[in-house]
Amino acid sequence: MLRTRYRLEFILAGLLVVISAARASLSSAQSQPHPSQWKLVWSDEFDGPSGSAPDPTKWSYDVGGNGWGNHELEYYTNRAKNAYVQDGNLVIQALKETYTGSDGVTRNYTSARLLTAGHFSQAYGRFEARIKLPYGQGLWPAFWMVGDNIGQVGWPQCGEIDIMENVGKEPSIVHGSIHGPGYTGGTGVSAAYTLPNRARFSDDFHVFAVEWEPDVVRFYVDGNLYATDIPFSLPAGAKWAFDHPFMIILNVAVGGDWPGAPDSSTVFPQPMLVDYVRVYKPASNLADWTPAAPFRAPEAQPHEPLAPPQPADEGSRGVSRTYVDLTPAELAKAVPELKHLQPAENQDLLPQILERVGATVAGFFDNFLNTASIEKISSMVDSPRGAGLWHSNNKYNYVALARPGAAKGRLDEYRADDKGHPTKPDSESGVVTMGFVAMAIHFHPDYQPDSRFRYLGREPLEKQDTYVVAFAQRPSAAREVAAVQFDGRSGVVFMQGMAWIDPETFRILRLRTDLEQPESNVGLLKETTEVSYSEVSFKQSGKSLWLPHEVTVNGQLDKYRFHNQHRYSDYRLFDVQVDERIGSRE
Repeated sequence: MLRTRYRLEFILAGLLVVISAARASLSSAQSQPHPSQWKLVWSDEFDGPSGSAPDPTKWSYDVGGNGWGNHELEYYTNRAKNAYVQDGNLVIQALKETYTGSDGVTRNYTSARLLTAGHFSQAYGRFEARIKLPYGQGLWPAFWMVGDNIGQVGWPQCGEIDIMENVGKEPSIVHGSIHGPGYTGGTGVSAAYTLPNRARFSDDFHVFAVEWEPDVVRFYVDGNLYATDIPFSLPAGAKWAFDHPFMIILNVAVGGDWPGAPDSSTVFPQPMLVDYVRVYKPASNLADWTPAAPFRAPEAQPHEPLAPPQPADEGSRGVSRTYVDLTPAELAKAVPELKHLQPAENQDLLPQILERVGATVAGFFDNFLNTASIEKISSMVDSPRGAGLWHSNNKYNYVALARPGAAKGRLDEYRADDKGHPTKPDSESGVVTMGFVAMAIHFHPDYQPDSRFRYLGREPLEKQDTYVVAFAQRPSAAREVAAVQFDGRSGVVFMQGMAWIDPETFRILRLRTDLEQPESNVGLLKETTEVSYSEVSFKQSGKSLWLPHEVTVNGQLDKYRFHNQHRYSDYRLFDVQVDERIGSRE
């Protein structure tokens, strides 16, 4: 059986091709966001009259003195002396005073804790504030967020993102952290940023921000990226709790387990000055980021168990069960995206689906237009053994060309300079992944015999009904396989996955692939690629193609965990006869 092994430059199915193990830590990266990339959707500039209370349409108060789970010493009040607007700033002021709260307990410190509960919450975007911190032993100022479902699920299941925390005894250091079930307190995922030249955060205002996207949270101080958290940053088995709206909190705590109590060196009062709080969403596609009520699938009707799976072929290298073989309950556990799946009662529809989607995929390759696009890649590599994390953001021209005279379904995909000449990405950035335009090849009629298929059922995808079909390559028959090389080792991998298919057009709307089993010789333990497609029209040709607009790749290679986010835009035709530039815009 002839099998095609792709070299490093041309990986068909989106597999990783190279990783650099030479670096062991992440140096601070400079990353100043560009205003044109963001659209302001909520803010408070604190421009009310001096002495006035914070805007009650935007802020509420937490009131009490129960220690707040950290043995804090203050009583939070809603008094004007603890929180007020002054000269264009919000002032949250910690005071040393004898105060008896509504609980009848007398305490020695008061402060304020403001939150947007009931007023504003948002999932994803850029959240930032310009703040001048207080200073002193025992002080604990913070700018942070918790899930707005805290009242329903509790903490830490709701998730917590600490955009900025400071303990007063460390005047030059702030911390950014995430907390969730299984990673709280001392086991939270955290990083620190230190001002250069021993400057203090109490000396001047600084901008603290996070940029939060699906499966990634990035932490910034004054535009400097200093930490990036992804699902693979969590302890093994822990749940990523950052996929729903969060509300904002500002407070100054006094005492507690982390900062300790104030001492004779601590001066009161201690104000935290907040110039503004601003929340953004990407300006390029605001609608995609607008919070919406979750879509609920119709309640599933009682059904017969799925039809028995197609038998696994011999020579499967020990692969006994794939997505084609799992029960609905097992699938929902293995692939959380299938939580709304209405399982199929039988496989009667499978031949028709494969025939129709096969014709669509064949038409895509037969009528493929040579294209170029702008590709933006955010890459991260982390060592679970604590060796550190690398992060890079890169921009390329991404070219996909039909290969003349080649077998059906074969494309050349590569990154290019402005003249169309192939260029290799910087392998020092981490793991290089590519080959996404041709990933639907598994559903091409000529290659369907290489895999086993199963109709899983129907599921809404962004409120659109879809057929869901799983596949798993037959190791004894597959012709399109990938060779993976790392650290002088090489191996072959076989893929399984599933496609979400439009039942009217039989276009693949979303595609996911996973390894059938780890490649032990190379050390490729995990690799998941998820591709979302959209229609791209080319006016000059009068044709359109269904092309990737976003791709996420997560995996683990040896001791390195990696995450790549690819975004594609500005598709245009690529004239292989013209060498002056990538192609003309349409």
